[in-house]
Amino acid sequence: RICWLSCAETMTHSRSLIREACIEAAMADNTKKQVPLRLSKQLYDAIAAWAEDDFRSVNGQIEYLLTECVRQRKKNGRYLPDKFDVAPELDLE
Repeated sequence: RICWLSCAETMTHSRSLIREACIEAAMADNTKKQVPLRLSKQLYDAIAAWAEDDFRSVNGQIEYLLTECVRQRKKNGRYLPDKFDVAPELDLE
């Protein structure tokens, strides 16, 4: 009985340490902003398929695409599109 209680206490202590380590790791990597994003089903499906082709998560694919877009804008010297208030036409079919 003493052995079982000791093992149970060790397991509880280990879980607590693991949870604390995970929380610390998450806080250390808190350099990224969380942004809620709403996408049409068509756009989400297209990005999800592209992400699967590139072996990325959907979130990773969106981050990759945005990073590339910003890099191209900086390279071209233009930060805003010519028609800023006009939604782009998407051919997703």
